[in-house]
Parts: sequence; structure tokens; C-alpha cells
Amino acid sequence: MKEYVLRFSQWSEQHHMALIFGAGAYVLFFFTLWSFSLLTGFWFNALFATHFELNVGMTGIGAIATAGATVYGIARSAQSKYRTDSELNSEQGSIPYKRGDK
Repeated sequence: MKEYVLRFSQWSEQHHMALIFGAGAYVLFFFTLWSFSLLTGFWFNALFATHFELNVGMTGIGAIATAGATVYGIARSAQSKYRTDSELNSEQGSIPYKRGDK
């Protein structure tokens, strides 16, 4: 089990940007789903007088937007670290080394 955890941690370190983009896609999927349900509730209120509480939908949009901003902040932080390593800590035109490649 320890070997599996170590291999997974090495894999996740090498593919951290893909994991962050996957989390962003996950958040955007739920944002789209929630927005569609809010739009549906809005139309059903207008057409069929269903009395769907729109305030609940807006609260959910705010929570999902906060999650999206968090994922964006994490991605921006990781990208700025990679950019700093690329521009300042390695020769121009060469690929920055991975951990343990020195």
C-alpha cells in the first residue's frame, strides 16, 4: 500500500496541472448544471406558476463561483511557479529539470 501511495504521489506531482484543469472542468460542469436548473425554474415560475424559490439557485451559483475562483487561483499559482522556473532558473530554450534529474 505504501508503494502505491508513493507512486500516486509522484504521478500527481508530475501531472499537477492536468489535475487542476480536471478540477476546473468538474466545477464548470456543476456550474452549467446548476445554471440550467435555475433557468428551468425561472421559466417554470413564469409559465406554470410553480413558485420555485430563485434565491436558493442564486446562493448555489455564488458557492460554485467561489469554488471556480479557488481553482483558478490554484492554477494561476502553479503556472506562475512553472513560469518562474522556466524563465529564471534554467537556460533559455532548455526544459526545466524534474525533481531528481540533476
